[in-house]
Formats: sequence, C-alpha cells, structure tokens
Amino acid sequence: MIGTRSWVVRDMWDATFSDVLRARAAAEPDKKAFVFLDADGTPAEELTFGQIHHRALALASALTAHGLAGARVLLLFPPGLDFVAARHALAVA
Repeated sequence: MIGTRSWVVRDMWDATFSDVLRARAAAEPDKKAFVFLDADGTPAEELTFGQIHHRALALASALTAHGLAGARVLLLFPPGLDFVAARHALAVA
C-alpha cells in the first residue's frame, strides 16, 4: 500500500501517477497539490487535488466526445500547471 494518511493506493507496484492523484482527490480534494513558481520564485498558480481531478475529467470527456479516447495525442503547453491536469486526463480517457 502507498500512503499512510487518509488516502491509500492498494498495490504500489501497479499504482500510476493518476491512481495516486485520483486517490488524493477523493480523500483530500481541497489540499494543495501543485504550485507553479514564476521566475522570481513567487507562487504564480496553485492547484488542489480536487481541481486537478475535475479538470482532468472535463478534458477526458472532451477527448472521448471527439473520438480520441485511447488515441495518441501531443501535449504542448506553456509553463504552468495545465500540463499536469492534461496528463492526468489522458490516463482517465
């Protein structure tokens, strides 16, 4: 098992990054997950586990609606946290 708090992923050998994000979003949706720092080291953007999972589900739904579930896609993003949600969405779709 991975996790000693309120979130647990049962089999650490089969757990993916998305499995951990999903478990954390269910157990601690309002907990800060990622912080993107600007060039000065100041927080520019923050996302909670719940926000990441919500964004990922919305994007996964859009990918599926366009017939892209399971297809290869290219992710191109400027610096920021949108990539994290998009990467998680690919695993969900």
